[in-house]
Amino acid sequence: MSTDNINRLNVCWNDVYQKIFGFHRWESVKYVQLHCERLDLVRIVQLHRLKFLNRLFNSRNQVICQCLSWCRRSNGYKKLCNEYDILDCSPLRFDVFAKFKYVCKG
Repeated sequence: MSTDNINRLNVCWNDVYQKIFGFHRWESVKYVQLHCERLDLVRIVQLHRLKFLNRLFNSRNQVICQCLSWCRRSNGYKKLCNEYDILDCSPLRFDVFAKFKYVCKG
């Protein structure tokens, strides 16, 4: 999915929180998500990407390892690693919730 589509779905995800908790459209739901220990949809997608990549790192299949090496050269992979301060090593170490908490407070 494109970043634009993920952001649109994130708006819908936030609408669910606004409806449940009676927020107005202009009010942010990030703090509610944070206190409920839930992520916004953008970070949920990023978390699943990181988990998937981590499983690829652990694969012994040569085809998958080659695909991973191509993936590691992509701009999307580099951007994801930069966002979570991930060094290019195996296995990936990341904490999506800590980054979300930082974004909410910053």
